[in-house]
Amino acid sequence: MLFAAIGTAVECATKEEYDLLAAASSLMATYFGILDDATQWLCAKGLSEPKARAYLAPLFAELTRSAVKEESTNLGRLSQEFATKGGLNEQVLSDFQKAGGSAALVAALDVCWNVFNGSPSASQPRRSCRISRRRSREP
Repeated sequence: MLFAAIGTAVECATKEEYDLLAAASSLMATYFGILDDATQWLCAKGLSEPKARAYLAPLFAELTRSAVKEESTNLGRLSQEFATKGGLNEQVLSDFQKAGGSAALVAALDVCWNVFNGSPSASQPRRSCRISRRRSREP
């Protein structure tokens, strides 16, 4: 029940499954980093931070709800469904991938996976990857 406070608890049959999910949990800061980057971009273009956040946070939340609700739909398929052919969503995903965004994400996850397995790759420095726990915020 470690992750119950931030999502669905997933029962692991093996230590390897647990380690894989633990490595994937390292995406939490990246999720908020992307949200922050988009917020700061909007602010740099003249939108106030409260308005940028008021728009983006629910947008990201609804996208996540779509992924949870459509659990039998491949996430790559959802990506395609949310990208109009020739549209801006398709363009941003393409630009992100061409700039190495997807490859950087996979490489970072590989580093965490290697840390859990005690075998950092020769090309990546060993980094500390810990299971993150959501900190409660004081009101």
